[in-house]
Amino acid sequence: MSPRLVSIVAAVSMAGVVAVAFASVVTRPAERSFAKHLEPGVYACRACERPLFRSEDKFESTTRWPSFRKSVSESVVTRPDVSYGMKRTEVLCSQCNAHLGHVFEDGDRTGDTHPDARWRYCILSAALAFELREGQ
Repeated sequence: MSPRLVSIVAAVSMAGVVAVAFASVVTRPAERSFAKHLEPGVYACRACERPLFRSEDKFESTTRWPSFRKSVSESVVTRPDVSYGMKRTEVLCSQCNAHLGHVFEDGDRTGDTHPDARWRYCILSAALAFELREGQ
């Protein structure tokens, strides 16, 4: 498969002033490191380290992206995204405003078997860092 170019928005803080930096990384399907990641722990914002999602809220969706049914309380914000001619809801880190991915109301139709299945936070692996939960 050919590589995909994924744009990432990372917030950079310098002397109290927040600037937005744009970076590009090349990912291949095998490099989507968190899509099938099952270890217990917390997924945090790669830009500012704010905890965003818990492993117990992650599910394997029929998409090839890391998918979560909910975020850590108040860790993300959303806004309408009409780019590329589509209507979507963008997910951003509430602390540094980094782009994380999108949220869709199709969790119960894309592989989530949890009784509360509804939302699918479709998050870029490149936007996440993972902290292993010790003792499990």
